[in-house]
Amino acid sequence: MNERQLPTFEEDQFNEVSKKNLETAGTETIDLDYLFHPELTESGSYDVGDIRHEALGKLLQAVPLPVFLVDDSLRIKLLNRAAQTILREAPGLIGSSLPSHFQSSNVRQKVLSAIKYTFQQRKSLIVEGRLRIGTPPIWGRMHVRSVRIGPRRLALVLIEDLTAEKELVVTQKYRKLVHLVPVGIAEFGLKHPFSRDLDTAEALDLIMDAKLLDGNRSFAIMQGYKTIEKLQGVALKTLFPFQVKGEDYYRAWIDQGLPVSSVETREVDRSQEVGYFENVLISNVEEDRVLGIWAVRRDITNQRRLEDRVRRSEKIEALVSLAGGIAHEIRNPLGICSSAAQFLMEDDISSELRKEYAEKIRSSVRRASEIIEDLLCFARPRTESDRAPVRLIPTIREALRIGLNNRPEYEIELSLSDCADEEVIVMGNVGLLQQVFRNLFINAFSAMPSGGRLTISVEKTGDEFVVRISDTGCGIEEKDLGRIFDPFYSAAPKGKGVGLGLSIAYSILKEHSGNIEVQSKYQEGSTFSVRLPRFGI
Repeated sequence: MNERQLPTFEEDQFNEVSKKNLETAGTETIDLDYLFHPELTESGSYDVGDIRHEALGKLLQAVPLPVFLVDDSLRIKLLNRAAQTILREAPGLIGSSLPSHFQSSNVRQKVLSAIKYTFQQRKSLIVEGRLRIGTPPIWGRMHVRSVRIGPRRLALVLIEDLTAEKELVVTQKYRKLVHLVPVGIAEFGLKHPFSRDLDTAEALDLIMDAKLLDGNRSFAIMQGYKTIEKLQGVALKTLFPFQVKGEDYYRAWIDQGLPVSSVETREVDRSQEVGYFENVLISNVEEDRVLGIWAVRRDITNQRRLEDRVRRSEKIEALVSLAGGIAHEIRNPLGICSSAAQFLMEDDISSELRKEYAEKIRSSVRRASEIIEDLLCFARPRTESDRAPVRLIPTIREALRIGLNNRPEYEIELSLSDCADEEVIVMGNVGLLQQVFRNLFINAFSAMPSGGRLTISVEKTGDEFVVRISDTGCGIEEKDLGRIFDPFYSAAPKGKGVGLGLSIAYSILKEHSGNIEVQSKYQEGSTFSVRLPRFGI
């Protein structure tokens, strides 16, 4: 197993496991003299390397685990074939420092401490953790034992590779977790690994033909089966066709470098029940080579049904509110017309009163007509045929002039933020855009009945212009912020506003591929930000 596939354990765990696995097997050093000829050990001037021809040397060479004999200066005096293999038979191993062969400074320090402890205390140690001695890294258990050969004391170091055992434990935990989670998980195998820069068509064939290797029961149930075994060997393109756009989706995924990708699907099962699923594809990539595909599938049917019910409820609520607003606004002028008409039916009224009542009828009809026009503008503000390049600054100034209507109590400031008048051009209908800003200015003036400061700024941000209109008025309460663009919704006192101005502005801007946002603090003021695409971008 390579480094990337190895279960990752923090090196600090090495220290913790070391303490947990500390074993004291007495303080006596093991005497190995009986494994040698007496003349070798009694001379006191032998080379430890010479013992490889003795019984102990032959025994160490036969051990399939890496074994080192280390002196009190931590230098290797003898190592067996398994130890040479793990260190890739690098030259100059004899006489080199054993801790220096561990590639992590943290682990080097722990190994050094363990060997020194054995020399000082003459106690055995067993330490376990993530080791990297040579390549690849392993999850290892290191046994350190004090031994004596003649007058010399040495440390016998043996390293067990527990990686396979650790991987098995991790795999078992992973499989248990996979089968417990309420989402579908499946693994797909490729015919053969491929590089991420492979031709799109070739990569597409390999991915579409990837076969299901394993998965959990949740995945099987979402596909209409009781066990995952029924799906083993089925191609990815069969389980994730993504309807008509399937091939285009996979091509785009490949061209983007196979990132984690999610797509929602609407599916009909065998009993003709409609279900909604979120499907996530994850490529198993190692060193820029694709080894396989993981698929995660989540049933979001109940979530979508709940969202649909909420949307329907909101639509009904909005319709009721709209109908109530229309009825209220139309009923008032109709009531005036009805009353005036009754007076006109009297024979003994003067000509002056007759004219007055006729004027009331005319103005009420005009008011009703204006409300209907506003509603039509809110519902259908499309003006594709009437659009042309519009200079935004003169449009704002004209809307301000109409909305201000000689009100000296307001202080007005217009800043362009490095934009010249002639540069601020958008594509649209000048009349409708003027209506947007006029409605916003009237709204700001209404929030400042005793006067205040109105600030208008225009700036260029990326591929759009942003017009910010700020007032120092009463602001908007937080509970009202989510509804200010609803038709006929108004926080103004009765008779002070119909509640269509912001709704119309919102609708017009959407038709101009723009947007409107609001920030407000109650009793301090509001800022409306209008965003419109720059012309020619």
